[in-house]
Amino acid sequence: MADIVKALPVTSRSLERPAVAGTATLIAGAVGYKIRIIGLMLNANGTIAVALQDAHTTFMTAYLTAGSHVVMPEAGNGWVDSVSGDAVSIVLGATGVNVGGRIIYQYIPSSW
Repeated sequence: MADIVKALPVTSRSLERPAVAGTATLIAGAVGYKIRIIGLMLNANGTIAVALQDAHTTFMTAYLTAGSHVVMPEAGNGWVDSVSGDAVSIVLGATGVNVGGRIIYQYIPSSW
């Protein structure tokens, strides 16, 4: 199966969240697919709590300060999979702090 996973398209996109507390969808869910997080880098321009989650599970929670980073290096088998059909969201715990970075992911059939 590892060879099949390598053949699936991998997407990398920038993350730019304005300085507003709350939840925002990063990656839309798709019926019949899980979202596999392969890599992530986040940074902030101030102090903030950040969480990455789907509708059922919080995958990661980090507390960032100005100039600090969270890095999940690119992992071929991924770090975590969402629940089938769920979107992946970011939750910001403060207003007035910008969060940016990059996320690398792929859609994996739920049957895997």
